[in-house]
Amino acid sequence: MLESRKKNSLGKIMFFLVLGVLAVILALSREFFIQAFQRNVTNLALSKCEFANRHILVQKSYLDLASENACADNFSQILSNHQLDSSACSILQNYSSLLLTYGRNAALVTDVLEKSGCDSPFAKLNLGWTAWLSGEKSKAVQFWQGDEQEISLYFYFLGNNYRNDGKLDQAVTCLKIAIMINPGAASLDSYTTLAQLYSANNQPNEAIDILQQLLQLDSSNWRARFNLGRQAEMAGNTTLAAEQYSILNNLLGVPEFIRLVAQGRAAYLAGDYQEAAKIFQSTYNVLPGEDFQEFQSLPTLYLSETYYKQGRYPEARDVLLTAVQKYPQDQYTFWSSLGRIAVYEKDWPTAEQAYSQCTALKPSVADNYVSLANAELQQNKIDQSMRDAQLALKYSADLPAAVLILAQANEAKSDYCQARSFYKKYQAALKNPPAWVDQKLTQMPECQNP
Repeated sequence: MLESRKKNSLGKIMFFLVLGVLAVILALSREFFIQAFQRNVTNLALSKCEFANRHILVQKSYLDLASENACADNFSQILSNHQLDSSACSILQNYSSLLLTYGRNAALVTDVLEKSGCDSPFAKLNLGWTAWLSGEKSKAVQFWQGDEQEISLYFYFLGNNYRNDGKLDQAVTCLKIAIMINPGAASLDSYTTLAQLYSANNQPNEAIDILQQLLQLDSSNWRARFNLGRQAEMAGNTTLAAEQYSILNNLLGVPEFIRLVAQGRAAYLAGDYQEAAKIFQSTYNVLPGEDFQEFQSLPTLYLSETYYKQGRYPEARDVLLTAVQKYPQDQYTFWSSLGRIAVYEKDWPTAEQAYSQCTALKPSVADNYVSLANAELQQNKIDQSMRDAQLALKYSADLPAAVLILAQANEAKSDYCQARSFYKKYQAALKNPPAWVDQKLTQMPECQNP
């Protein structure tokens, strides 16, 4: 009897042990399958993000929203797995960077990177950039602390990408951030590129400021010093310009071509036009070199300006007409200069030709249409003049010079109602309108159809 009880107790113990083992096995299996399922869901979601990355890179700013949302809709699945590996973090960070680069879903990017736990300079960069775009600049700087060198370099490359895409405002913002984050050790190219953008946007004072900062870091940078002289001239600061050209004449390592151009410009600023013309002509015997091809047309432009100052207008015009063919990359500058000379000489057909080319090369610059409309009006091409004056107003509303041309053109057509209207608009656009406008309105025949 006792033996039988022992056997029953042992059997029960074994039974419960087996049940316990089975329960553990089932629990482990359940956890294993749940984790496997989560990994599969996460991997599927990440693969969709990876596809979105590739699609965005191909389509750039024209990306398909469906592709973007294919990743965005799966963020909740991705973030439910709190053990993201470096590969998963990389995909998320690449995706967030692309969205930021092309101006999409900035708030979503912040949410993703903060919740994912992916900690890297790249994640900090995107979090800071999102904060910056939202106007929280101090918060952005906090995100970037400790990784200034890498982040500064990134913004330099991002600025160049924007520049190549024609998004100049975004490019300027990125380059300013690159310099702000790491001013002492920022890439010198960040300063150079930002100065070029300011110059292209006709902001010489801003360019001067950046170039002076660059020269504080590298005083032997002849390219920056030469450009500083040019920007100072554009800003009307001839004293600063002359100082830079004088330094270039004595600076070691300056290419002979650049040294001659600086000497010629210094002579020009000093009013010695004969000496300046001689120096600019001498540059034609010196090869500019591969490192500064962007300067090769300057002696020709400066020579035409020197001839103009000397009253040698036909020679200045001939130099510019030759330059248009020789330096097609700078033809806008030469056509613009030719137009100014033609207007001074009252050579209206040449002025019309020059400014017609300018409008074709830079169709959104209102002043070119004003100059073209004036040249046409002087040749009694009334309808063409009115058309181009209206185009000027399209790009710069209430531009006084364009309004005046419309007033004069309508008066020439004997449309006194329209003429009076535009003369009054011209008066209103000026702080101190000339007295002749009132005289014109007084002498003009009355409007027959008010």
